[in-house]
Amino acid sequence: MAKQLLNYIKEQPEVWEQILGSREQIFADFSHDMKNLPMEHLIFVGSGSSYIASLIAAEFAGSAAGFDCRVMTPAEAIRYRGSYDRGKTLVLASSQSGKSVSTMNAIGPWKEAGYVVAGITADSSSPVAKLADFHYLVACGEETVGPKTKGMTSTVLVLELLVLEAAIKEKRISREEAETIISGFTLGIRAARANIVLCEEYFKENISRFKQHKHAVVIADAESSLAAREGALKLLETWYVPVFSYEVEEYTHGIQNTITEGICNLFVVSEKENCSAMEKLTAYCEEKGCDNWVISTVKGIRTKANLLELEKGGASFTTPFEILPAFQYLSAFGSEDRGIEYDRPKFHDFYDCLGTKSK
Repeated sequence: MAKQLLNYIKEQPEVWEQILGSREQIFADFSHDMKNLPMEHLIFVGSGSSYIASLIAAEFAGSAAGFDCRVMTPAEAIRYRGSYDRGKTLVLASSQSGKSVSTMNAIGPWKEAGYVVAGITADSSSPVAKLADFHYLVACGEETVGPKTKGMTSTVLVLELLVLEAAIKEKRISREEAETIISGFTLGIRAARANIVLCEEYFKENISRFKQHKHAVVIADAESSLAAREGALKLLETWYVPVFSYEVEEYTHGIQNTITEGICNLFVVSEKENCSAMEKLTAYCEEKGCDNWVISTVKGIRTKANLLELEKGGASFTTPFEILPAFQYLSAFGSEDRGIEYDRPKFHDFYDCLGTKSK
């Protein structure tokens, strides 16, 4: 059952490399498209994995280029339209399929209010692409299964490359600085390629130990928290059980009351500075009888928990590409182990009933 999803997971490094290599073609018209728009504010709009991709890209835009960013769900976007200087704001509407009705509904009001809207989709002929003023392609190829892997990570990469183009145009960074960041992406992709091999071997061996769990909690340090959020969504989409994700500081303010014997905790560690705190928390949960798993790109973390050590590319902005394969493999193998056919909707009439997908 997991064969197609596994193929998509394995394709990711090659897809990312192709996107990096074709970035000049993808954004060939960007400077011309935006010549009359001095960009100070970036508004990211998306749902589901596209929303999380937007969160990751917005964090990158703020740290790498100092853009003022806001990430909104489509409903929030409709509510807050007009709240930014329309002459200095670019709206980025992401939808892998380009058929999200809610995202389509959000584009109209922003355009009517005089804002420039760019659509980021994997289909240039999709409704979102046609509604937007400009379109930039997520060239990830076909992805027919529901839980998005290569499409989500490729959306992150395209959004971040778009941010670099905007930063160069606005002279926030030089082309030389942009090339240094591109080199960071290359190192991150190399680490992710190694991690895909590590994750496949690790979860093949350990997946049966997850079948007992009726829900799971993902606890991550700050750098990996957004990747962990997407990872939790992937598990929820494929295991059909509740999976919750928390940044470690948030977890310690009340959520720790969920600690109970037998609960499945997945700790994600990508910052060396956070190792001590994460080691203490893992040990504490171990004492309480939790079933603890640690996914870490920091070498030498001290824990008695089940440990998956991954490679790190070196730059904080490549952490999602390095961490997410672990959750993707856990999703694919876990759904198969539970006998779940995730590529066939559990409720075939759900989207029609809610009207959330354009046909």
